[in-house]
Amino acid sequence: EMQRSLVGSEMCIRDSAQAGKNKEAVKIMEQLINMVEQKYKNDYQKQRPFYNIDLYLLQYYSFMISSLPYLTLEQEKYYWKRIQEIGKSLTNDLDKYNYYLCANNYYSNNRTERDFRKAIAANDSLIKFAETLAPQNLPGLYNINSMTYEAIKDYQNALKYLKISHLIQDSLSTEATHKQLNELQVKYDLNTLNNEKTMLELSLIHI
Repeated sequence: EMQRSLVGSEMCIRDSAQAGKNKEAVKIMEQLINMVEQKYKNDYQKQRPFYNIDLYLLQYYSFMISSLPYLTLEQEKYYWKRIQEIGKSLTNDLDKYNYYLCANNYYSNNRTERDFRKAIAANDSLIKFAETLAPQNLPGLYNINSMTYEAIKDYQNALKYLKISHLIQDSLSTEATHKQLNELQVKYDLNTLNNEKTMLELSLIHI
């Protein structure tokens, strides 16, 4: 029952966000968070004490932090505080990646304690995890570092990370091209073999 409610609410959130109704999406997400927390408290906390609700909530809090312009200051501080609390006990690399993504968003965009140095530190951690979890994200992450250094007028590092971003993007593009060529070569070879097999079978029929 809880899972069906979550899926339905998440679909509403995606639809609202895609339609550009960001405030409505935030409102729906807040309702979803309240529902999940209440449902956990009433039905799961005592019966299933080892059920880790925090990993679900981290995903929902991440959405809220990615929508900082549409949050009240009270919401902004509350969700970031909860993310920090959850972050202390994370062990899975993917969850840590999500946590540092939140941290980068928060320190880059919040209205009360914007801190570009902390945003860069969080992004550096994202880069470390992305090397194994999501290498395709590396060009964008290095570019974020470049833009953040530029925002604090550290143009030397801004240029350094921009160059790294382009180098990795070129490398990924080359790798993708090679992969595509290899796949085409395999298809061509298989097609050639099939044609040769057909020709051989036809020649045997006429013998």
